[in-house]
Amino acid sequence: MSLRRPGRVFMGLREVSGHYKGLCEGFASIGVRYDYLNIEENAFAFKGGDEAHGAMLLRSLKRKRVGSVGWRRGFYSVLQSAAHVYVFVFYLVRCRYFIFSAGASFCRLLDLPVLRLFGKRIIFQYHGSDSRLPFIDGARYSPEMFSAEQAWQDTLSLQRNVELVERYANYIVNIQPQSNLLRQPYIQWMQIGVAAKPEQHYIERGWLRFRELCDKPSATVLKVIHSPSLPHAKGTARIRSVIEALVAEGWPIDYQEVTGVANDSLIELLLGADIVIDQLYSDYPMPSLATECAWLHVPLLIFGYAGEHWAKWLPAEAIPPTAYGEPETLKEALKLMVESKTTRITYAETCFNFVHANWQPAQVAARYMALFKDDLSKEWWAVRDNSYRLGACLDRADSEGRISRIGQKAEFYFRNRGDKNVDQ
Repeated sequence: MSLRRPGRVFMGLREVSGHYKGLCEGFASIGVRYDYLNIEENAFAFKGGDEAHGAMLLRSLKRKRVGSVGWRRGFYSVLQSAAHVYVFVFYLVRCRYFIFSAGASFCRLLDLPVLRLFGKRIIFQYHGSDSRLPFIDGARYSPEMFSAEQAWQDTLSLQRNVELVERYANYIVNIQPQSNLLRQPYIQWMQIGVAAKPEQHYIERGWLRFRELCDKPSATVLKVIHSPSLPHAKGTARIRSVIEALVAEGWPIDYQEVTGVANDSLIELLLGADIVIDQLYSDYPMPSLATECAWLHVPLLIFGYAGEHWAKWLPAEAIPPTAYGEPETLKEALKLMVESKTTRITYAETCFNFVHANWQPAQVAARYMALFKDDLSKEWWAVRDNSYRLGACLDRADSEGRISRIGQKAEFYFRNRGDKNVDQ
């Protein structure tokens, strides 16, 4: 039996909704050394990543470049590029395994062939706009900013990036609604899991509050929280309008919108919620906020158009059991959740049981390690299906209108195009 420690894992360069923070916990739990580099600064203040070697340097140079004009901007751009190369070489020597997020690497993907030349293993994890077709991505363009010509040029540019990733990554992790640009087989992200998890003391508080709610009569007025990262992309105006109408009808709702707060502050607010509404236009049933609410025993509503597709893409036991319906059902779904304590308890308990059984950070980290070692289950390969065409962060009419404005060339991406498949 070999006592050799597993190789060191690099994760970066950007945090996405707490997934990599959770992976840090996961790798530590299974005894895998890691480096987590987060070069982005954001209002959500997910912990970790800023203490890694090179993080402060890259952040500082980016701030100086963005805040400069004229020759100074060019000077800092050169310094920033040189710093990226330096940081890349540092981790090239230090790490064996690499997980890249948000469609980026150290040197605009040009470092990928170098990593492979030195025998490194690469997993590229996509999260949404980094691989979703730009012309049906409401997070990329708000309705008033959409230009068919620009969206098509962005599609071609993104396709070139994805093709480069496909050439050099050992594995790509993604989901079907965001994978129309992919030509090679890829791993179904929902089989790997979302690692976002609140700290244990929050989970314990959530459990205690859940038990209290189970044992006591329902509150006279229910606290409903909606926390959009991008209000125009999450259907916030429509959610607000529906809730205002319900309150006018006499429904006992105390509604609160929360934007731009640090993750710890958001978790505190979620612990006081009776119901959370995630978003109207998600293309999968359990993103990070839904995962966090599941850990906290807080019932959540989430909406989107991909529900019927997920029954084709995953076995029933692998589909996250969230209250995931089409956007048009928002009013009725919220009314049911408000009037039925049993419904709230059932969703809170079922979703917690799902993440506790399947998406522990240690389990998710172990699956990434299995990919690095080519020790994966056949069920992890995604079913190739490009038929979903309603995108994300858009209502149905807007998605269909954008496809129409792109024209016949958009249809290419909704066919399976003879893509390679892995036998299931």
